[in-house]
Amino acid sequence: MAKLEESDKPVKNVLAFGGNGFIGSEVLNQLFQDPNQYYKVALVSRGNWYFDSETRIKPHLAKRIICDREDSDIEYCKDLVNYVATTEKIDIVLDFSAYDPEVLSSTLDLVQEKAALYVYISTDSVYEVCKPSKIPGLANEHDAVRPENEQQQSVLNNGDEYGNQKLLGEEILRSPENKVPFLIFRLPDVLGPRDTTDRFWAYQMWITFYKFIQVPVHVPKEYRHLKTSYVYVKDIGKAVFAGINKPEAWNDVYNLAIDRSLTLEEFLTDMAKELNETVEFDFEGEFNLFPSVTRGAVNIDKVKRVLRFVPTKWETVLKETVEFYKEGFYQFSERDDAAHQLTRYVIPKHKKGPFLQLLDQLVSDKNLKLSDIMKEPEKEVTAEQLFEEMQYKTEL
Repeated sequence: MAKLEESDKPVKNVLAFGGNGFIGSEVLNQLFQDPNQYYKVALVSRGNWYFDSETRIKPHLAKRIICDREDSDIEYCKDLVNYVATTEKIDIVLDFSAYDPEVLSSTLDLVQEKAALYVYISTDSVYEVCKPSKIPGLANEHDAVRPENEQQQSVLNNGDEYGNQKLLGEEILRSPENKVPFLIFRLPDVLGPRDTTDRFWAYQMWITFYKFIQVPVHVPKEYRHLKTSYVYVKDIGKAVFAGINKPEAWNDVYNLAIDRSLTLEEFLTDMAKELNETVEFDFEGEFNLFPSVTRGAVNIDKVKRVLRFVPTKWETVLKETVEFYKEGFYQFSERDDAAHQLTRYVIPKHKKGPFLQLLDQLVSDKNLKLSDIMKEPEKEVTAEQLFEEMQYKTEL
């Protein structure tokens, strides 16, 4: 079948909240590549562009609306209100950025007369505020049930406010009062290119520069044997695309993940192998960026069955993500944000300056190898520096 010209494609109006970030930009990118459908996207964001989204996403947008739903009431976003009022039908609302249930509720009120489908990106953190899963360490969609006891609810909610907020959002969409069809995707920790949380990149940087940093990678003991799920950002795009094109799958909730659950030690060991590096672990260390949950992994049998979802293999996820950040080291300023995670929480104080200088050297000369720089003799640490370091760690 020949590829349709854009002017010949059927049109679907899409209102996307936060489609310029990590997950949203990947979903939009996949929609833009549909050979048979033109997605006319109005993007609502604070106006920031991350990584290469300004060239990858921005040129394909039909409309850009500057609005921070978390900072002001939605009725004050005049351009957004006007867009909804003047658009006959909004075929799809993609909500990547509603963290406050009141924000979701007000957005739903605004679009309820126009929206044909509301896609809500949720999280596996919802299980943290629910009763324990029927299968220990493996959460199915129907396990998202809050305890009946209000005191237990309060304790769980205080322990994971993010999970509570997201579940409140789900409860709004699933309530009888809501008349807008919906799709909810519960995501575990997301991996892939263009991660604006910098978590994967920070770990990759820690391992890449391990011989220089000389700090064993922390694996807190409470996470040492905990297997949790991860999802590839490109798989989220695939699942959303499948879901929006299958109305019989609407008004339901789906876990998404790769097929393999991992402990943090397994995750980082595989990353080190992919980087052709070796590292040591500190099981007494307390700093960690993954995982973000304590209950365990999620079951994805339902999304496989209903949406014919086929997750990317872990080995491919790891290889493609590592390669992106290897190249991205020379291309994207977000590299400095990943480095900041290390200089703030990991790298000894007397090595912070030399570490940042090392990064600057490598960025300025792509042909320069880390091994060449590492051949230079390291300056001896003075007693004053060591004393200062001890004071610094005590303060932390």
